[in-house]
Amino acid sequence: MVSVHGRFGIRSWASMLLGAALVAIGLIPLLFSLGSIGFTIPGIPAFIFRIILIVAGILLLWDATHEIYQQSAWMWLSIAAGVPILILGLIPILNMYGIIGFNIEFVGGIILHILTIFAGVVLFIDAWKAE
Repeated sequence: MVSVHGRFGIRSWASMLLGAALVAIGLIPLLFSLGSIGFTIPGIPAFIFRIILIVAGILLLWDATHEIYQQSAWMWLSIAAGVPILILGLIPILNMYGIIGFNIEFVGGIILHILTIFAGVVLFIDAWKAE
């Protein structure tokens, strides 16, 4: 039987795979824009990328709730990565469907790549430290 919690349960696998994908989505275009590598990955449509960010933010906050009684630094790191990632994905979609009346411009360029890499690394580490 597959466990939802714990090391290498469903939550752990989801964190590991999504974390590795986020690192690749952020790192390859960043290295290409800096001229370090000669290839890049094709662009992901904005709506799909926002959905990926929402899922990553939810997983980061879910991982943080599992450490609330330990009060570890990883809990705060997961919260610090999860909240901005969730906001970057959620607010533009809520605005697009008319649920809220304001929008934040999608952060672009190096800032988005660095934030995506940071969230991916934290997600990947959360997968390995799951209890």
